[in-house]
Amino acid sequence: MAEQKPRWAVEGVLSDEMLDRHRMRLGRTWEAEGLLDRSAIDIFARAIGDSNPLWQDPAYAASGPYGAPIAPPGALYRIHLGNAMHGLRGVMGYNIGTAWELLAPVYEGDTIHASIVFDEIEERDESRFAQRSIIEHYRGDWTNQRGELVARSHVRNLRVERSSTRRKGRDTKLEVPHPWSDEERLGLEQAAAREPEQIRGSEPLWWEDVEEETALEPLVKGPLRMWDMICWFSARAILNGYSRSIRGILDTPALGMLHPASNAREPIEIVHVDNEAARTAGLPGAYDLGAARQSYQLQSLIHAVGDDAWVKHNSCEYRRFVYLGDAMTFRNTVTRKFVDEDGEHCIEVHGSVFNQRREDVMPSRSVIALPSREEQTTPARRRARAS
Repeated sequence: MAEQKPRWAVEGVLSDEMLDRHRMRLGRTWEAEGLLDRSAIDIFARAIGDSNPLWQDPAYAASGPYGAPIAPPGALYRIHLGNAMHGLRGVMGYNIGTAWELLAPVYEGDTIHASIVFDEIEERDESRFAQRSIIEHYRGDWTNQRGELVARSHVRNLRVERSSTRRKGRDTKLEVPHPWSDEERLGLEQAAAREPEQIRGSEPLWWEDVEEETALEPLVKGPLRMWDMICWFSARAILNGYSRSIRGILDTPALGMLHPASNAREPIEIVHVDNEAARTAGLPGAYDLGAARQSYQLQSLIHAVGDDAWVKHNSCEYRRFVYLGDAMTFRNTVTRKFVDEDGEHCIEVHGSVFNQRREDVMPSRSVIALPSREEQTTPARRRARAS
């Protein structure tokens, strides 16, 4: 008997008619709300391998600039991804970029409301990745229970036909997972295990002490494991089982694939932990999520600049996939020093995430307000909530 392969219930085609129907969804809004209590924050920080006591140690946080524990910026993804893979039945979707404007800290115990609007469709020419494709744009406002705007987001999704990605076969010649030797793997694991030692914490990084072209300390993640992806899904609190999952697949068959390992319809998220499932989409193996990668990027920045700084803006482009077994080295370089329109002493930072093939899988740009010796307060204390 021939080996069975996972198969999608629905294979969609990006026809003119389908796109016309999809444009009618422009302006649609999604609302989501969630509580970021101590448990939720702790689960998120543990899931991304973030040991910063600012999120997890109440006594440490109480003596810090915010006067209480706050959530890492990436924890907003626990409320919502900032986009919606909707419409275009049977057409694959990939998040290709996200920009965050971070306005205020999220405190332990805050209830965050996300309002996400589908506001633009951008048609693309044929690429090496697929034939016909579009980019969807989603913009979001994130507010707390006090009605304060804490963040804005702009997310871009690439929508492509599964059949065309298989024909194009991008990355199919890669050896996945990467064939690390025992010595190489151990070296990578030891570098990743240094993460707690890289937290600057309460020691300020003064604006006056930073020069353009300064390289911040890099952060290493990897090899990417199935377990790391399972942790990410648990951090996002979207692990629905049995009836909660099955009802969604019954309502929308395109959300599932029949998998021979279980002889059951698995949710589409299985492509992030199962190599065979990912190969049905023309990829060599299971791959990460952009939101997770950006959360690691924010972690690397905050580790480097310390508690008293504030990341005002972070935008990332997910240029290539990170596959199970891949390494990620997060490198950040100061490209500009300036005083912005708010009078804050800022640095602009260019980021790159290099895999073991020396490919930049996620270029990024960030603006970070640093403490200055000319000021009596710091960016973090300026944003602290009045008691």
